[in-house]
Amino acid sequence: NKQKDIPSFELGTFYVYGNRYKNTSTLGGKINQELKKIPASIDIVTDKEIQKQGATSLSEALQYETGVLGNMMNSDPLQNKPMIRGFDLGNKGILLEGIKDFTNVDDVIRPDVYGLEKVEVLKGPASTFIGSGSPGGVINMKLKSPKKENFSEVETKIGSKHEKTFRFDTNEYNENKDMAIRIVGSISKKDLFIDNSTLQRTYISPSVFKQLNDKTDLTIKTFYQRDLVDGSLAPAMIQEKYSPAYGIYPDNAFVGILGWDKVKQKQWGLNFELNHKVNENISFHQKGLIKKLTQMSHQTTGVFNPVQNKMFRFGAMIDTEAVTYALDQYIKLHKENGENKRDTIIGIDGRYENDINFQYNRNLLPWDKDEIKDYLSGKKLRIDPEDIVPMDTISYWNHEYGLYASHNEKRGKWNYSAGIRRASYVVHAERDDIERDKYWATTGQAGIVYELTDELLPYVHWNNSFEPVHAFGKDKKLLKPKTGRQFEVGLRYEPKNKPVKASIALFDLREQNVPVANQTDPKPENWYSESIGEVRSRGFDVKLKKEFENDLSVRALYTYNDTKIIKSFRANQEGKSFIYAPKHMLNICIEKIIKKYADGDITARLGMRYIGKRANDSLNRRYIPGVTLYDAQVSYTRGNGIVRLNVNNLFNKKYNLSRSMQWGLPVSYPGAERSVFLSYTHKW
Repeated sequence: NKQKDIPSFELGTFYVYGNRYKNTSTLGGKINQELKKIPASIDIVTDKEIQKQGATSLSEALQYETGVLGNMMNSDPLQNKPMIRGFDLGNKGILLEGIKDFTNVDDVIRPDVYGLEKVEVLKGPASTFIGSGSPGGVINMKLKSPKKENFSEVETKIGSKHEKTFRFDTNEYNENKDMAIRIVGSISKKDLFIDNSTLQRTYISPSVFKQLNDKTDLTIKTFYQRDLVDGSLAPAMIQEKYSPAYGIYPDNAFVGILGWDKVKQKQWGLNFELNHKVNENISFHQKGLIKKLTQMSHQTTGVFNPVQNKMFRFGAMIDTEAVTYALDQYIKLHKENGENKRDTIIGIDGRYENDINFQYNRNLLPWDKDEIKDYLSGKKLRIDPEDIVPMDTISYWNHEYGLYASHNEKRGKWNYSAGIRRASYVVHAERDDIERDKYWATTGQAGIVYELTDELLPYVHWNNSFEPVHAFGKDKKLLKPKTGRQFEVGLRYEPKNKPVKASIALFDLREQNVPVANQTDPKPENWYSESIGEVRSRGFDVKLKKEFENDLSVRALYTYNDTKIIKSFRANQEGKSFIYAPKHMLNICIEKIIKKYADGDITARLGMRYIGKRANDSLNRRYIPGVTLYDAQVSYTRGNGIVRLNVNNLFNKKYNLSRSMQWGLPVSYPGAERSVFLSYTHKW
């Protein structure tokens, strides 16, 4: 045997490196890039992390990310009120597959989080790549994609509020290695905050990947979601102790009509992505979106009048139809020379949206104060009239087009990034006196990442934004758009052969042309707004992740955010903090493998979330106290099965997210109470 003559020797330590999918994103400039090479703050929450958290909504999926507040309306599944670095994103800041869908529809139930492959968060202005939007940043929801492997899973789940859920996810990859099909689905039902109210959901998302030839591939993703609310969809609201309505009726009382109060929402969407490689240096990329939404809403609102000692009830009826189309395509020019490489993209995108609301009112009978409890308990019955009064028909449409160019280049240890966009935005409304207004805006971004060592990567970044406003000046014309800009510097520590990662980002974010209302005239018809406002958000984010040898991992994140109103029509507002923007946020997550088996393990996880105190009004006269919350999770994995027990708000801490006035009465929006979920997942 000739091998016996070969001398033996020991190899030295060597490492194999690869780019994880979770560590890449397209939010930094259309093309997929490593996060550490992007000169901006981007966080990613994967589908595995969503499952570990037991998240059932977009806000819950983001509750352990730096500088992000998920939803200031808490339990309302229609309202999405995320904030990043103190700025409300609105609907313009929530993307699906990198594209804005509905920006004018206030009440949109987002896709089921089980259907998401990951959620990406970009902090800071993003108009250079997505068009008009908040300077705070964007949140991108990426649907589950077909994979080049065969797998399936089913999951059953029960929990608080009588929740019952069944989910499935199956993927098939053909023998020719040129086609993959994936189908994701979910059926669920749970109780809502208001008595006699439930939410039923059906979700299905088929998708397909096809390698058309050696140069071209196509991915098509679709989804259909049906949400049925039987009863009231009102969010959790608590009457303040000094409210005239306090104690007169329970906060979760159903004051509507059984069988009449309903919300039926249906939405379907289709996304596609086409990639074509012309040659080694040139490629063409295109993606598009079609999405449609219909909603029928019958909702009763009860308002107590302390003067007349009556609860007046109103039946609001709204039928909504909305549709949006979007298309984005670019040419990519790629060149490589050893370690140096560069990518230049030139593209054009456009989107169109049309939303129509048909509004009616049903006149309902009032309840006397002494009779309210009898009506709620069913001791007294009163048949409400069925008189329907037509109200408004509201039609909005807008379209936005952009011509953009971006360049990314690696030259030695320097990684350069720059982009520019020229965009037009047109809006029309049959109400609000908006006939047809058009805006032009030029935005840009520039940044540098320097590989100081293999482990240390400092970076600097500048970018800006614009956002049209629906506010009128003294001449009764729409005011010019708000503009934003951010400077950010940071340092990343990402050693390749050590189980630790850390980063720090310092930012200065400002927004100008903020509309400020001038209501000094005693006649309301003479009130107007002026674009004189300016606000500032300044602070830093710190992230640390460490894995220890004893199967213990720790993840800690801290945000310091100092917000301030710089200019306002009201001098007493200047120098004050933003509403609901905490100065301090701290998240810590500890995960420990308690016991290992040949085919699984037992893992425990404990999370802590601290949200600092925050102003409740623009003059900072009232504050919402800070709160510390704890979450826990235990998983038992053996073979193909996983059992998970999730407990959110472990100690059932009572706290408020925000406060406001509803129909002249002070109310607070409480945070989520303790919730417990038990799930079983089987994979094969």
